[in-house]
Amino acid sequence: MTVTAVTPQARVSSKAFDWLVLAGSSWIIAGGYLDAWAHQHGKVDDTFFTPWHGLLYAGLVVTGLILTIRGLLSIRAGLSMRAGLSLRAGRAWREALPYGYGLSFVGCVLFLVFGALDLGWHTLFGIEANVAALLSPTHLGLMASGFLAVSGPWRADRGPTTSYVAVLSASLVVAEFWFFAQYDIPYSSPWPGIRADQPAFLDLGTQLGIDGVIVATVTVMGVLLFLLRDRPVPPGTVTLLVGIPATLNVLAVDPPSAGTLIGAAVLGGILGDVALRLTGAGGLGLRVASALIPLLLWSVYMAAVQIAYGMQWEIHLWTGTIVVSAAVGYLLSFLAVPPASRR
Repeated sequence: MTVTAVTPQARVSSKAFDWLVLAGSSWIIAGGYLDAWAHQHGKVDDTFFTPWHGLLYAGLVVTGLILTIRGLLSIRAGLSMRAGLSLRAGRAWREALPYGYGLSFVGCVLFLVFGALDLGWHTLFGIEANVAALLSPTHLGLMASGFLAVSGPWRADRGPTTSYVAVLSASLVVAEFWFFAQYDIPYSSPWPGIRADQPAFLDLGTQLGIDGVIVATVTVMGVLLFLLRDRPVPPGTVTLLVGIPATLNVLAVDPPSAGTLIGAAVLGGILGDVALRLTGAGGLGLRVASALIPLLLWSVYMAAVQIAYGMQWEIHLWTGTIVVSAAVGYLLSFLAVPPASRR
């Protein structure tokens, strides 16, 4: 029997397949946020088997089937007879699937495993509520496997310029991280505009608000700088990286003046894109953009808080938070793209 090895060309994904997997990945993330909305609005009871979980896992199954069918078709077409004959399933699917999607398949399998463990966890310890639901060990396992599952189109992107499908995939990664930090993300928890009568609560809200800005800055700028390491990004990248996760968070939590918060995220992202285009994506320009993007993003956010709620933080606090975010972005640029003398 002749064994046909996989050629590099055979393992390069097509645009159609990338978009198909992205659609399945979007289903997974949307299902997770819809489940969060249901919990926020009292639409669930103390059971694992809910329509919202059904939608989430249906998206996972559909994505897994897309990957499975593609792998089987590759084997059948003779692109990887070695993979078809191998008893080591992990190696088989790495060879049968396009670059970047082997880990997505692993993520889908692990998601189902952690889903079964989550059912057992709920049976033993009951249904979690509030922040505990975001930090339960089985849910963190779902988060990690979800990262692998939805980031396939990002990993698979190999063109001279980062494609929109890769940027959208990266936006889903940010959205998943924000899902598990939604108690602290500024767009779903607008602490600068929350009035508190008790000093202790006011101090706690201030700390959470500052931490939320830092966490959101690290995730957005970290992903953006990773995208910029070796290739330029298309127009609108910052808007997508901020706008999609922020919109999902706001819709799930549904705070007052939700539209103003979503508008602030989109406008801040647009200004960030303009700053990136004007400063350039390399050298000193990248350093300036890394500081300027969070500065613009959170300046617009603080203005939106003032409009929607009335600013409850004193000027020293909210302006200082913006400056800290700019410093965080600037320092992150050295991790992503070190000085030329150290490369």
